[in-house]
Amino acid sequence: MLVLDVSGSMLTKDFTIGGQEATRVDAIREVTRKFIEDDPMIASVLSHLPVVPYVVSPMTLDHDWLLQNLDRVRIGLVEDGTAIGSAMAAAANRLNDKHSKSRALVLLTDGENNSGQNSAKHCR
Repeated sequence: MLVLDVSGSMLTKDFTIGGQEATRVDAIREVTRKFIEDDPMIASVLSHLPVVPYVVSPMTLDHDWLLQNLDRVRIGLVEDGTAIGSAMAAAANRLNDKHSKSRALVLLTDGENNSGQNSAKHCR
């Protein structure tokens, strides 16, 4: 499961992609796109970690669909903040329902937990 930070700080332009200035959210989109394209067995769910984490997609091996939905990742759709602990707990709960020999969470963030009800230290 891929957990992406969509807090306001992700609009900071301190990355370069293809020689062009890019925001942090552009950078995580690019990294996530490559991650999905490079491993055909990834059954990803894109989950965001604002104050109230939400899941963008169901578990799927349809990488074309995942890549299309990755382009929908936007900042400002929900209340701002970084709820790392809450997002990781929600993601872990989603993975608990799956019958798989291996499960992994990949967190892409620029910040530290500054909102939400679960402490990030309990999700390591």
